[in-house]
Amino acid sequence: MIGDVVDDSALRTGRRSEGLFFAANSFMQQCVTGLGILVAGVLLSIVHFPEGARPGEVDPSIIETLAWLYIPSIAGLYIVGASFLYFYRIDRAAHDANIQRIRERESGAPTLGDVLREEEVGGAPITPPDPAPSKP
Repeated sequence: MIGDVVDDSALRTGRRSEGLFFAANSFMQQCVTGLGILVAGVLLSIVHFPEGARPGEVDPSIIETLAWLYIPSIAGLYIVGASFLYFYRIDRAAHDANIQRIRERESGAPTLGDVLREEEVGGAPITPPDPAPSKP
């Protein structure tokens, strides 16, 4: 999905930003891991889970309270995470169209987006950005 978003961004901005998107993805994974550890610690503190507890030695009411807090918490976090997919609008057809427009742009042929932007700025010609110079 990140690759699809990179292509979509490249069409909108005229720049490739793979590094930025993949770095943001890695950062978000680290944030989620840290948040998970924080929430787990908070839940254990709320139920007064004993330190150094051994299996079978924890009061069943503590375990029950922990379950009553954990299940809604984890369900809520999954719902929030899944709800972000609602805003993901790139389907197979949009992705294929993006790839086609990228190929057209790289070949130097004007794309529909270039023509529309040309009309927006009063007919001034739009030149595609120069490709990065190749290294020997």
